[in-house]
Amino acid sequence: MKTKILSVIGIAIFAYIVYKVGINNIIDSLIHLNLETLIIITILLALYFVLTTLKWKSILKIQNINIDFFTALKIYLIGNFYGFITPGTVGSLIRAKYIKDITKQDSLVSCTSSIIIERILDFMIIVLLAIPGILLVTKEFTNISINLVIIISVLMLIGAVVIMKKPHPKVRELLYKFTPKKYREFLQQAFHNFYDSIPKRRKMIIPLILTVSTWLLLYTEIFILAKSLSMNVPYFKFITFTSIATLISLIPITISGLGTREATWIILFKPFGVTAAQIIALTLINLFIGSVIPSIVGFFLSISYKEKK
Repeated sequence: MKTKILSVIGIAIFAYIVYKVGINNIIDSLIHLNLETLIIITILLALYFVLTTLKWKSILKIQNINIDFFTALKIYLIGNFYGFITPGTVGSLIRAKYIKDITKQDSLVSCTSSIIIERILDFMIIVLLAIPGILLVTKEFTNISINLVIIISVLMLIGAVVIMKKPHPKVRELLYKFTPKKYREFLQQAFHNFYDSIPKRRKMIIPLILTVSTWLLLYTEIFILAKSLSMNVPYFKFITFTSIATLISLIPITISGLGTREATWIILFKPFGVTAAQIIALTLINLFIGSVIPSIVGFFLSISYKEKK
């Protein structure tokens, strides 16, 4: 019940922003979009899904889980559908079940590790892109900025540790000690399965390069869309401020970051003369092409998969 209430918060924020901005102002902003831009951003988003699939597939390959590209793309789109309808995109973890079924793996935890690694890489790159933006707004939001940098640095460190090495035996023993006995054996096995599937750092170069490429491609697509809506924000600042908005949108209080991302954009882009109507127009177009359409495809793919079972 609490999760459902939290999920409504972001939607309520978004609805309030739309109400305050006014439908007519949003429509006026949408009119600026031309067909050429629509075609370009559609192509870029299609390329984005190709790259994200290749990124995930490269992690699976390192873990000796080999599936063809189109199967990986199909599973990724199915995960995209479940991620779209759940707070914090946690639903995308369903990809692990499909991998387990297809490859006949014994452990679901081992299959989940590829998605967790992917998420950690995503998070670390978003943080790196966001830090310059946080420092740029330090003068106006000093205390908030300093705290954010500290928190983000700690989270990056934790993420790096998770990727690179197993926790110290004493840390694991302490964790087992506070785990109920009936779950202790399962946790121990899960730990082994998860960390045995973590690739060595030197093998993570290709996934890391693909991660950087996917986020820069996605933000460039949004930037092109923003320019077509007469949002005059320099490219570098647009990328780093959008990274901050992405971090805020990861807080699991809404579906697909709706509301929290827009509120962040409104604050950060205000000095550039960007209106709330332009931001809502940007969100609606990008949400429809980049999330709704792929999620519909993922939904039908999930149905067809079940029918084949």
